[in-house]
Order: sequence, then structure tokens, then C-alpha cells
Amino acid sequence: MRDANGRFGPGNPGRPHGSRNRMSQRIALGLLRHYAEHEAEILARLSRGHFKDYMRLIGQMLPRDPDVDAPDLDGEPLGGEEDLP
Repeated sequence: MRDANGRFGPGNPGRPHGSRNRMSQRIALGLLRHYAEHEAEILARLSRGHFKDYMRLIGQMLPRDPDVDAPDLDGEPLGGEEDLP
């Protein structure tokens, strides 16, 4: 129900804050599918043509807490500081 100003009235909270509408959800899923199909090519082109953006992306993917065990490329967790020389 809407009030005289066109706003939703009490009892109808609308879409939850931060949720996406159907169109933006479809676009996001389409982009993820495209990336999944062309991941290696996309990353190679990004590293060659937009190196600063590529490095920023890598920085954003790294864990912020150095004590977090992140998996290496083989899927095994990386060791902590005890493995350093």
C-alpha cells in the first residue's frame, strides 16, 4: 500500500536493503558465467593491457590478516611463519 506521496506505507518494508533487483541479478550472473568460461584469457589480457588494475585485483584478493591460512594453487593451505627461513 502506498501513501498519498507514493511512498510505501507501514507494514510493507519493500526490498531488503542491499538486495538486487532481478535485472541486476541477471547481469551479475551473466558476468560471472562469462568470466568462468574465459577466465584464463581475461586474466592474461588484464595483466598485459591493464597491469596496474591487475595488481590491484591481486591485492584485493589477498587476505588482510597475515595469520589467515590461505590455500595455495594446489589447494593445500600455505604454512604460517614457522615455515619461513
